Amino acid sequence: MRYTKKVSVWPVGFAGGLRYESLVLNDAGKVKGWRVIYESSRPFAIDMAGFAVNLDLILEKRHAIFRLDVRPGYQESSLLQDLATMEELEPKADNCTKVRYLYVVSGSLDAKCKTNNTDYENEYEVVILLGSVSKLNSESDSLPIIFAITPTYPRHVQKAELTRIANTFRQIPAFHWIVVEDTNNKTSLVTNFLKSSGIQHTQLCVKTPPAVTKARGTLQRNVGLSWLRETFQLTEAPSGVVYFADDDNTYSLKIFEEMRYTKKVSVWPVGFAGGLRYESLVLNDAGKVKQWRVRYDPSRPFAIDMAGFAVNLDVILEKRHAIFRLDVRPGYQESSLLQDLATMGELEPKADNCTKVLVWHTKTQNPNVSGDRNFTDRNVEV
Repeated sequence: MRYTKKVSVWPVGFAGGLRYESLVLNDAGKVKGWRVIYESSRPFAIDMAGFAVNLDLILEKRHAIFRLDVRPGYQESSLLQDLATMEELEPKADNCTKVRYLYVVSGSLDAKCKTNNTDYENEYEVVILLGSVSKLNSESDSLPIIFAITPTYPRHVQKAELTRIANTFRQIPAFHWIVVEDTNNKTSLVTNFLKSSGIQHTQLCVKTPPAVTKARGTLQRNVGLSWLRETFQLTEAPSGVVYFADDDNTYSLKIFEEMRYTKKVSVWPVGFAGGLRYESLVLNDAGKVKQWRVRYDPSRPFAIDMAGFAVNLDVILEKRHAIFRLDVRPGYQESSLLQDLATMGELEPKADNCTKVLVWHTKTQNPNVSGDRNFTDRNVEV
């Protein structure tokens, strides 16, 4: 959109009851109609996320505004009809064949684990992992590397979720993203996404067996740990920290700088966890963790959320037997790993002594695409 001359347009995913809404172009590459099912007769049957306007045009057409006195779905038209004609629209996203912007609605998505092969093929050679062909600037070459392990699984919003967190991860120096799919084989969607992400990464996969119906992501996190242990020897490993970054969370950039210099295990609050506004930790006068500020089973050895801690890479490599276990009760996954890595007294509180929330559980609602029924092109990746 950056070089829009007047008004540029493109498809929008999960809009109007479809996998995506788009535009129909003529042989000259100009917009001639709208690929929508809701009121295609609207002057501009386009979603709010599907267009951009040149600033000069906004300043020139000072009377152009969004109007309240219009029917639902006509907000966009109320503005655009004062700015351009259909013929003046500038199609983007490879002539409106790619979905760039996706609706992500706050809510909850309850998706069961599906089902055991492990693929250790790396996207890059280890030499690239260590930074010889990285996008990091010279100043960041000496920073401890943050290794973020992200389990992911196929669903409508998978690419949208990965896009959202990638926009955060891309801004972090000395960062390596380990994405582990819950599939038998690596999928083209995730492969292509990672290749175009601009983020140093490794793509792995392991399928969760059908009998495992709880603790989604456990096997994927363990595969990420195995990859680190197979890739690095303790005596030759780079300085680094390991974080378990689920794809349905929201992260402040600050949390990554907080965790970067973890000596053993660092900890912090997590927003919207355990039925609370946030879960946290209680510190003693010496600034050490003495108990857990949670409602769900505070007697757990480590009553902390998966997004609320990071581990020094050397500790992961030294304690090679430490993994997330499936044979534990709900809520004990974190404890099953951490009890083999550190004691409560060794935990390092971050986020201003656990007084700030810098990571949140913000799961995405499954979109309504009931109106699609092959209306959209299945070759378009959403």
